[in-house]
Amino acid sequence: MTKVISIILLTLFFSTGVKSEEVKLNCVTSSAQKAVPITIDLDKKAMYQGKWSEYRITRVDDNFITAMQLDKAAPGGTIFVINRKSGEYTKALVGKLFKRWQSPESATLKGKVHEGRCSKRNPLDKVKTNHYEI
Repeated sequence: MTKVISIILLTLFFSTGVKSEEVKLNCVTSSAQKAVPITIDLDKKAMYQGKWSEYRITRVDDNFITAMQLDKAAPGGTIFVINRKSGEYTKALVGKLFKRWQSPESATLKGKVHEGRCSKRNPLDKVKTNHYEI
């Protein structure tokens, strides 16, 4: 009986949960412009775009990570979906949008979509491996 308890205790002691770490990704838009980098923390179920935008991760599977951010001050929000294998992302924003030179009262409900690619290295760098460019 003591052996069984000892084995259980040793198993619990050595089987600490695997912690994932934050993953920092550099991103570019579909028009090859540098975009704000993102940080993904699966343990906290959070994704950060730069220092200001925080998204709540709502779904993770083998292929995609989906994160959302609701606008608390106005109707709408943002959904960000990134392909875990290719790094391609789509970010869709729905809300009351207006230009900087316009007053907020002139805002109308609109949607906007941004697409691009993220990777751990700078996606604008061209790295040659054999005869392929990645």
